[in-house]
Amino acid sequence: MRFGKGDRLILEKLQESKKDVILVLNKIDLVPKEELLKLIELWRMEYDFKSIIPISATKNENVEIILEEIEKLIPERTSIL
Repeated sequence: MRFGKGDRLILEKLQESKKDVILVLNKIDLVPKEELLKLIELWRMEYDFKSIIPISATKNENVEIILEEIEKLIPERTSIL
């Protein structure tokens, strides 16, 4: 797999932002596992994602993990009341 112009542009913007980023790879049900592992490694080499979550939205695989990972990034707030 190669990165297209749009992918490169997005990666540049992410690097400029210096924000925590979660990468969600959808349609894993359409890709052989070996290819998926290569794809994850390729993305991992391009950017320091907080997490990379492979999902299948149509099969509801790993979808719940997205919220779990987002919650990890939200700072806890103490109640003033």
